[in-house]
This record gives sequence, structure tokens and C-alpha cells, in this order.
Amino acid sequence: MPTMRVTSLNVPANSTVFPIQGQQYQFLKFPARIQVAIVANAAGILATVYSGSDLLQQRGAVTVKATSPVYPDDFLLDDVALAGEQISIELTETAGVATTDVETVVQVTPLQQ
Repeated sequence: MPTMRVTSLNVPANSTVFPIQGQQYQFLKFPARIQVAIVANAAGILATVYSGSDLLQQRGAVTVKATSPVYPDDFLLDDVALAGEQISIELTETAGVATTDVETVVQVTPLQQ
């Protein structure tokens, strides 16, 4: 199963980053179940997550903890997407303080066609 794992080491204060932009599986090559976990080491990060045209989360708080995401506990977003759809994640820092560690994990499980 393909996995996109990206650690954003510096999310500047009051800014937005797109952690999986340019990843190989950002545009799905096959129908798939996607599961998303986003964990930050400090509060103030909001995430907007799209799976194709499906809005899975809009400016929702991410999990705050000092360790990496744990399956299945931290994989709060789950959807089925079609071939050709784009997975899009936008992280926005809202506390006015740069965050030094946000880990984004997207597990892609191909579905039979």
C-alpha cells in the first residue's frame, strides 16, 4: 500500500503550507481508500483536507502530541476516491508562532476495479 509521509519542519507563523503537493500519489492512479493522519507538536495548526471533490475536513484542529501518528488511532479521516482524483491537504498556522514539526501521513489502499 502506498504511503505519503511528509514532515513539515517549519510552518511559519500565520502562514499556509501544502505538505503533499508534488507527491507521486497526490493524483490517484487507481480507485483507492485513503486514510489521513495529521499530528503537530503544538496547538494552532488547522487542516483542510480534500479527497477529490469531497471535503473531509475544513479548517479543523489537528492532533497535538509529541510522537508520530499511530495507526489506527490518529487516522481520523477516511474516504474512497476514484482514479484521477487529487488528494489535497492545506495546513494553516493560526497561533502566530512558527510550528517546528507537523507530520502528515496519507495511506493509499488500492481498491479492486
